[in-house]
Amino acid sequence: MKYRSLILALFLFASCKEEPAVGSHQRQPQGYYDMVYADNSEGMIKVMKGKKYGFVNTRGEEVVPVIYEEAEAFMEGLSVVKKGGKWGFVDSFGKVQIDFKFDAADGFINGFTRVKLGKKTGVINKKGELVIPAKYVFIDAITRESQK
Repeated sequence: MKYRSLILALFLFASCKEEPAVGSHQRQPQGYYDMVYADNSEGMIKVMKGKKYGFVNTRGEEVVPVIYEEAEAFMEGLSVVKKGGKWGFVDSFGKVQIDFKFDAADGFINGFTRVKLGKKTGVINKKGELVIPAKYVFIDAITRESQK
């Protein structure tokens, strides 16, 4: 599976520079993206065009538009992405699931992640609800081991 993703990444990064097809879930021509990351998280491959990021699936179809300032790997079905200087979460269809309101955010582990609002840290669930208020200077990273 890792080699399949790498082959797809190399295919997408090839040299042909054509204009993209309009619409979501469209396969872009070879060489359309400036960078294709070899990491395949949950069947999603991060791509970059210019200074923007998005994701393609393992068939090479762009499913999360290349419009984000930053993007992190998918974890538990969501990717933390940055738009307008704030972080939010999108699903594998490119739909915003948690609005762009955080100054920092991590990926989800066991349904929770830490976020920053201003200089204070809290924890949200996958509905975007603060389950630990953002009133702490620091909260340690959530790991699979910390959930045991």
